[in-house]
Amino acid sequence: MKNTRASARRVALSIGVLGVAAATLVGCDSAPTAPGRTVPVVAPVVAPAVPAPLVGISLTASPSRVTAGEQLTVVWVAPAGRGCNGGGDWLALYKVGDPDDTGAANGHSDLWFEHLCGGTSGTFRLPAPAQAGDYEFRYMAETGSAARSNPVTVDASGQATSVVPTLLVDGESASVHQIGETFWFSGRGYTAGGTLTRHITPAVNGSTVLTPTLSADASGNMYWTFTPQCGNPKGAYVIYAVDDATGQTTSNVTQTITGSATCP
Repeated sequence: MKNTRASARRVALSIGVLGVAAATLVGCDSAPTAPGRTVPVVAPVVAPAVPAPLVGISLTASPSRVTAGEQLTVVWVAPAGRGCNGGGDWLALYKVGDPDDTGAANGHSDLWFEHLCGGTSGTFRLPAPAQAGDYEFRYMAETGSAARSNPVTVDASGQATSVVPTLLVDGESASVHQIGETFWFSGRGYTAGGTLTRHITPAVNGSTVLTPTLSADASGNMYWTFTPQCGNPKGAYVIYAVDDATGQTTSNVTQTITGSATCP
Protein backbone atom coordinates (compact mmCIF):
# COMPACT_ATOMS: atom_id res chain seq x y z
CA MET A 1 0.00 0.00 0.00
CA LYS A 2 2.84 2.42 0.81
CA ASN A 3 4.49 1.79 -2.54
CA THR A 4 1.18 2.43 -4.36
CA ARG A 5 0.70 5.84 -2.68
CA ALA A 6 4.30 6.86 -3.54
CA SER A 7 3.80 5.92 -7.18
CA ALA A 8 0.59 7.96 -7.36
CA ARG A 9 2.37 11.00 -5.92
CA ARG A 10 5.15 10.66 -8.52
CA VAL A 11 2.63 10.44 -11.41
CA ALA A 12 0.71 13.51 -10.17
CA LEU A 13 3.96 15.47 -9.80
CA SER A 14 5.00 14.51 -13.36
CA ILE A 15 1.64 15.60 -14.80
CA GLY A 16 1.85 18.92 -12.99
CA VAL A 17 5.35 19.64 -14.29
CA LEU A 18 4.39 18.73 -17.87
CA GLY A 19 1.30 20.93 -17.61
CA VAL A 20 3.43 23.93 -16.63
CA ALA A 21 5.82 23.26 -19.51
CA ALA A 22 2.95 22.96 -21.97
CA ALA A 23 1.40 26.19 -20.74
CA THR A 24 4.73 27.96 -21.16
CA LEU A 25 4.74 27.08 -24.89
CA VAL A 26 1.45 28.77 -25.70
CA GLY A 27 1.87 32.11 -27.53
CA CYS A 28 5.70 32.09 -27.44
CA ASP A 29 8.19 32.19 -30.31
CA SER A 30 10.70 30.21 -28.30
CA ALA A 31 10.21 28.10 -25.17
CA PRO A 32 11.83 25.30 -23.19
CA THR A 33 11.07 21.88 -24.63
CA ALA A 34 11.39 18.35 -23.44
CA PRO A 35 14.70 16.64 -24.35
CA GLY A 36 14.78 15.57 -27.95
CA ARG A 37 11.82 17.76 -29.01
CA THR A 38 11.87 20.96 -31.16
CA VAL A 39 9.16 23.60 -31.17
CA PRO A 40 8.92 25.21 -34.64
CA VAL A 41 8.84 29.01 -34.84
CA VAL A 42 6.21 30.13 -37.37
CA ALA A 43 7.07 33.36 -39.23
CA PRO A 44 4.24 35.90 -39.52
CA VAL A 45 2.45 35.90 -42.87
CA VAL A 46 2.65 39.27 -44.68
CA ALA A 47 -0.23 39.80 -47.08
CA PRO A 48 0.78 41.17 -50.53
CA ALA A 49 -0.24 44.70 -51.45
CA VAL A 50 -3.70 44.74 -53.00
CA PRO A 51 -4.44 47.36 -55.69
CA ALA A 52 -7.36 49.69 -55.15
CA PRO A 53 -10.75 48.35 -56.29
CA LEU A 54 -11.79 48.96 -59.91
CA VAL A 55 -14.45 51.60 -59.24
CA GLY A 56 -15.07 55.09 -60.61
CA ILE A 57 -13.60 54.39 -64.07
CA SER A 58 -14.78 56.48 -67.02
CA LEU A 59 -13.72 56.49 -70.68
CA THR A 60 -15.00 59.06 -73.18
CA ALA A 61 -14.08 58.79 -76.86
CA SER A 62 -14.46 61.58 -79.41
CA PRO A 63 -15.53 62.35 -82.04
CA SER A 64 -18.24 59.72 -82.44
CA ARG A 65 -17.55 59.46 -86.19
CA VAL A 66 -14.22 59.91 -88.01
CA THR A 67 -12.51 59.03 -91.26
CA ALA A 68 -9.67 56.50 -91.20
CA GLY A 69 -6.43 58.24 -90.23
CA GLU A 70 -8.11 61.20 -88.55
CA GLN A 71 -7.48 61.92 -84.88
CA LEU A 72 -9.27 60.02 -82.13
CA THR A 73 -9.24 61.23 -78.51
CA VAL A 74 -10.00 59.32 -75.33
CA VAL A 75 -10.32 61.06 -71.95
CA TRP A 76 -10.00 58.67 -69.00
CA VAL A 77 -10.40 58.61 -65.23
CA ALA A 78 -9.21 55.73 -63.03
CA PRO A 79 -9.10 54.97 -59.28
CA ALA A 80 -6.04 55.96 -57.28
CA GLY A 81 -3.77 53.29 -55.82
CA ARG A 82 -3.80 50.82 -58.71
CA GLY A 83 0.02 50.66 -58.86
CA CYS A 84 2.59 50.32 -61.65
CA ASN A 85 3.69 46.69 -61.42
CA GLY A 86 4.43 45.63 -65.00
CA GLY A 87 3.16 48.99 -66.21
CA GLY A 88 -0.10 48.66 -64.28
CA ASP A 89 -3.54 48.78 -65.89
CA TRP A 90 -3.82 49.89 -69.50
CA LEU A 91 -6.16 51.35 -72.09
CA ALA A 92 -6.61 49.59 -75.41
CA LEU A 93 -8.57 50.08 -78.63
CA TYR A 94 -10.77 47.25 -79.89
CA LYS A 95 -13.29 46.60 -82.61
CA VAL A 96 -16.75 46.48 -81.05
CA GLY A 97 -17.64 42.83 -80.49
CA ASP A 98 -14.06 41.53 -80.35
CA PRO A 99 -13.03 39.58 -77.22
CA ASP A 100 -10.55 41.10 -74.76
CA ASP A 101 -8.00 38.46 -75.78
CA THR A 102 -7.57 38.78 -79.54
CA GLY A 103 -4.27 36.89 -79.60
CA ALA A 104 -2.26 40.08 -80.16
CA ALA A 105 1.48 39.50 -80.20
CA ASN A 106 2.01 42.21 -77.57
CA GLY A 107 -0.56 40.62 -75.24
CA HIS A 108 -2.79 43.70 -75.30
CA SER A 109 -4.14 44.94 -78.65
CA ASP A 110 -2.71 45.16 -82.16
CA LEU A 111 -4.72 48.34 -82.74
CA TRP A 112 -3.39 50.52 -79.88
CA PHE A 113 -2.69 50.39 -76.14
CA GLU A 114 -1.06 52.50 -73.41
CA HIS A 115 -0.10 51.50 -69.86
CA LEU A 116 -1.33 53.86 -67.12
CA CYS A 117 1.30 53.07 -64.45
CA GLY A 118 -1.02 54.04 -61.59
CA GLY A 119 -2.23 57.27 -63.18
CA THR A 120 -5.67 58.56 -62.25
CA SER A 121 -6.65 60.65 -65.30
CA GLY A 122 -5.41 61.80 -68.67
CA THR A 123 -5.98 62.16 -72.41
CA PHE A 124 -4.61 60.10 -75.28
CA ARG A 125 -4.75 61.03 -78.96
CA LEU A 126 -4.13 58.66 -81.86
CA PRO A 127 -4.99 58.21 -85.55
CA ALA A 128 -8.19 56.28 -86.24
CA PRO A 129 -7.68 52.74 -87.59
CA ALA A 130 -7.34 52.30 -91.35
CA GLN A 131 -10.13 49.70 -91.50
CA ALA A 132 -13.69 51.00 -91.43
CA GLY A 133 -15.92 49.81 -88.58
CA ASP A 134 -17.07 50.49 -85.04
CA TYR A 135 -14.45 50.75 -82.31
CA GLU A 136 -14.27 51.31 -78.54
CA PHE A 137 -11.64 51.96 -75.88
CA ARG A 138 -11.45 49.54 -72.95
CA TYR A 139 -9.92 49.90 -69.49
CA MET A 140 -7.96 46.70 -68.99
CA ALA A 141 -6.71 45.03 -65.79
CA GLU A 142 -5.49 41.53 -64.95
CA THR A 143 -8.96 40.03 -65.25
CA GLY A 144 -9.90 41.71 -68.54
CA SER A 145 -11.90 44.81 -69.43
CA ALA A 146 -13.32 46.72 -66.45
CA ALA A 147 -14.96 49.56 -68.41
CA ARG A 148 -15.63 50.59 -72.03
CA SER A 149 -16.03 53.89 -73.84
CA ASN A 150 -18.83 54.99 -76.12
CA PRO A 151 -18.42 53.49 -79.62
CA VAL A 152 -16.72 55.40 -82.44
CA THR A 153 -17.53 54.77 -86.11
CA VAL A 154 -14.58 54.88 -88.50
CA ASP A 155 -15.38 55.51 -92.17
CA ALA A 156 -13.08 54.41 -94.97
CA SER A 157 -10.78 57.09 -96.32
CA GLY A 158 -11.69 58.49 -99.74
CA GLN A 159 -8.10 58.27 -100.93
CA ALA A 160 -4.89 56.54 -99.98
CA THR A 161 -2.80 58.62 -97.63
CA SER A 162 0.73 58.24 -96.38
CA VAL A 163 0.69 57.33 -92.69
CA VAL A 164 3.37 59.21 -90.74
CA PRO A 165 4.78 57.16 -87.86
CA THR A 166 4.13 58.53 -84.39
CA LEU A 167 6.05 58.50 -81.11
CA LEU A 168 4.73 59.25 -77.61
CA VAL A 169 6.23 59.02 -74.13
CA ASP A 170 3.70 58.10 -71.42
CA GLY A 171 1.00 58.98 -73.96
CA GLU A 172 2.19 62.56 -74.44
CA SER A 173 4.95 64.55 -76.18
CA ALA A 174 6.92 64.96 -72.94
CA SER A 175 7.25 63.25 -69.56
CA VAL A 176 9.26 63.66 -66.35
CA HIS A 177 10.30 60.81 -64.04
CA GLN A 178 12.71 60.31 -61.16
CA ILE A 179 15.49 57.75 -61.27
CA GLY A 180 13.90 54.37 -60.63
CA GLU A 181 10.61 55.25 -62.36
CA THR A 182 9.64 53.95 -65.81
CA PHE A 183 9.10 55.83 -69.08
CA TRP A 184 6.72 54.12 -71.55
CA PHE A 185 7.31 54.88 -75.24
CA SER A 186 4.83 53.87 -77.94
CA GLY A 187 4.14 54.55 -81.59
CA ARG A 188 2.20 53.43 -84.64
CA GLY A 189 2.26 53.87 -88.41
CA TYR A 190 5.56 52.01 -88.96
CA THR A 191 6.18 49.40 -91.63
CA ALA A 192 4.56 46.18 -90.38
CA GLY A 193 7.31 43.91 -89.05
CA GLY A 194 9.94 46.48 -90.10
CA THR A 195 12.73 48.01 -88.04
CA LEU A 196 13.08 51.50 -86.65
CA THR A 197 16.08 53.49 -85.47
CA ARG A 198 15.86 55.70 -82.39
CA HIS A 199 17.82 58.94 -82.04
CA ILE A 200 18.56 60.91 -78.87
CA THR A 201 19.98 64.39 -78.16
CA PRO A 202 22.23 65.12 -76.34
CA ALA A 203 24.36 62.06 -77.02
CA VAL A 204 24.47 59.25 -74.45
CA ASN A 205 27.77 57.40 -74.06
CA GLY A 206 29.07 59.30 -77.06
CA SER A 207 26.27 58.23 -79.44
CA THR A 208 23.06 59.86 -80.64
CA VAL A 209 21.62 56.48 -81.73
CA LEU A 210 19.95 54.24 -79.17
CA THR A 211 20.51 50.50 -79.32
CA PRO A 212 19.25 47.94 -80.00
CA THR A 213 17.25 48.50 -83.19
CA LEU A 214 13.56 47.81 -82.54
CA SER A 215 10.90 46.16 -84.72
CA ALA A 216 7.26 47.06 -85.25
CA ASP A 217 4.58 44.41 -84.81
CA ALA A 218 2.30 43.03 -87.53
CA SER A 219 0.11 46.15 -87.35
CA GLY A 220 2.98 48.64 -87.51
CA ASN A 221 2.91 49.45 -83.77
CA MET A 222 5.87 49.45 -81.42
CA TYR A 223 6.72 50.25 -77.81
CA TRP A 224 9.62 50.17 -75.38
CA THR A 225 10.30 51.12 -71.77
CA PHE A 226 13.21 52.79 -70.02
CA THR A 227 13.83 52.87 -66.27
CA PRO A 228 16.85 55.08 -65.37
CA GLN A 229 19.07 53.76 -62.58
CA CYS A 230 21.60 55.35 -60.25
CA GLY A 231 24.51 56.40 -62.45
CA ASN A 232 22.38 57.23 -65.49
CA PRO A 233 22.76 60.87 -66.55
CA LYS A 234 19.98 63.23 -65.52
CA GLY A 235 18.41 66.02 -67.57
CA ALA A 236 16.17 66.50 -70.59
CA TYR A 237 16.66 64.35 -73.70
CA VAL A 238 14.93 64.76 -77.09
CA ILE A 239 14.10 61.46 -78.82
CA TYR A 240 12.66 60.61 -82.23
CA ALA A 241 12.39 57.46 -84.35
CA VAL A 242 12.89 56.72 -88.06
CA ASP A 243 11.09 54.00 -90.01
CA ASP A 244 14.04 52.30 -91.69
CA ALA A 245 11.95 51.05 -94.64
CA THR A 246 10.38 54.38 -95.60
CA GLY A 247 12.79 56.90 -94.04
CA GLN A 248 9.84 58.69 -92.41
CA THR A 249 10.65 60.44 -89.14
CA THR A 250 8.43 60.88 -86.10
CA SER A 251 7.98 64.12 -84.21
CA ASN A 252 10.19 64.66 -81.16
CA VAL A 253 9.35 63.65 -77.61
CA THR A 254 11.17 64.88 -74.50
CA GLN A 255 12.24 62.59 -71.67
CA THR A 256 13.35 64.40 -68.49
CA ILE A 257 15.16 62.44 -65.77
CA THR A 258 15.46 63.88 -62.25
CA GLY A 259 17.19 62.67 -59.12
CA SER A 260 15.46 60.64 -56.42
CA ALA A 261 15.79 60.33 -52.64
CA THR A 262 18.25 57.43 -53.03
CA CYS A 263 20.01 58.83 -56.11
CA PRO A 264 20.07 62.62 -55.76
